[in-house]
Amino acid sequence: MARDMARKQSSSSSSPGLLKLEEQLTCDVCLGFFSDPKTLPCLHSFCQHCLEALPRDKKNEDHIFCPTCRHHTELPKEGVGAFPVAFHLNNLQETYNLMKDAVVFSPAPQEDTCNDHGKPLDVFCEACNTVICVMCLAHNHKHHEYNLVADSYTKHCESLRECLSSVEGKKEALKKVMSALTKREGEIRE
Repeated sequence: MARDMARKQSSSSSSPGLLKLEEQLTCDVCLGFFSDPKTLPCLHSFCQHCLEALPRDKKNEDHIFCPTCRHHTELPKEGVGAFPVAFHLNNLQETYNLMKDAVVFSPAPQEDTCNDHGKPLDVFCEACNTVICVMCLAHNHKHHEYNLVADSYTKHCESLRECLSSVEGKKEALKKVMSALTKREGEIRE
């Protein structure tokens, strides 16, 4: 449980390399991490279940269009599962998991200190939206609203979660619209 919580916290502070890797591991159809990725002849890859859900060409039921480049592809007689496995994506997923674990379990960085006073930055000034030390608080920020960094972190995380929950709802609605558009596009092509 603690490990899962640490992973969730680390994703918000992921390195640019991990974020780029996450992009590479995201299916363009379902917008989630690849699940049993398959590669089409045009070399674009998608989850097997996403390929199975694609509308068929109305003129030729054993053909589909690549969602990325619209390349017309014949389905193997055995079905979508017969497309080649995207081993490179499976390997990237393993690398991503190793890198993410390394970020989660790496030792905590040294505590940052104030450039002016050499004291730890353990107070968050709400008015200035910055971290400060106790000496800065006493000299330059004494009439500002402030909290301990840990308390501000919790408050800002809750605010971010609220924002993300509305985005998740919109994401689901967008997936439904995209599915309907893909279906309609197949009908129009017919």
